[in-house]
Amino acid sequence: MTIGRLVMTRPWNDEPVPTDAKFIGRVAILGAASGLRSTIAFGMLAIKGSDGLGPVLLHPAARPLAAGGVLTELVLDKLPMTGSRLEIPGLVGRVVFASAAAVALARTEDQPVLPAVAVASIAALAAAKIGHDVRALVAAHVPDPAVAVVEDVVAIGLAVIGIGGR
Repeated sequence: MTIGRLVMTRPWNDEPVPTDAKFIGRVAILGAASGLRSTIAFGMLAIKGSDGLGPVLLHPAARPLAAGGVLTELVLDKLPMTGSRLEIPGLVGRVVFASAAAVALARTEDQPVLPAVAVASIAALAAAKIGHDVRALVAAHVPDPAVAVVEDVVAIGLAVIGIGGR
């Protein structure tokens, strides 16, 4: 048994596929980024042109559309009418985008998809709760829009680290 690696097999040939701790850590970071801003991890992968996205999302028009989607979320997050990230639609969106980012990264790096999706989903849910609670705590002392911008920067930074490469 190797420490720091999860070994799964490919169903079509039982060939072992190791999932290393560094990859799982990057997937967790992407999930955490999605927990703070749902579209950021997947959007950054689309902007980068990650090979794991598939031909439609690798089309040159996908990059500006992904950037527009991420920017839209960053703006909408600051509006008072925006619902809580802890409501069901917010949590579902975070898990869906974190999972999509995990699938894309796993495909790019020839890693098993299931552990990547599980880790990214759990990280997204945890980060959504932690981000919500920290933002509420800090916003009691600092204007909420300022706290939200700092959270944007953290989410972007996490996404950049997560998509970072081997």
